[in-house]
Amino acid sequence: LYSYLVTPFVAVIDPDFTPRPNLEETDAVFEVPLSFFLNPAHHTSEEISYEYPQLSHHFHFGSYDIWGLTAKLVIRFLELGTGYVPEYPTHHPKGPNWLRLAQRFSGQPHKPSQ
Repeated sequence: LYSYLVTPFVAVIDPDFTPRPNLEETDAVFEVPLSFFLNPAHHTSEEISYEYPQLSHHFHFGSYDIWGLTAKLVIRFLELGTGYVPEYPTHHPKGPNWLRLAQRFSGQPHKPSQ
């Protein structure tokens, strides 16, 4: 489903900043409080299968469905940036974890998890 390695970053944005999104890639630009993502009641997931079984994560914020790679990046940011440990599984038990995926897409040897 995601055949690329993405390296996100965190930055401080000037309050006067006006975003100019690529309309072919972005439906909307909106703000979500970090505390929203820390509440497991806002999270759902579904099992999907592409190259391997995996979980597709969703955060429901008003009329927005924050899902897919964006949701995975939010979860990973919370884990690394705040020490958050989700109450829900982040990976399918029969699929690769973050480390295995990063190794796979960075050219390092990938061995299936046991």
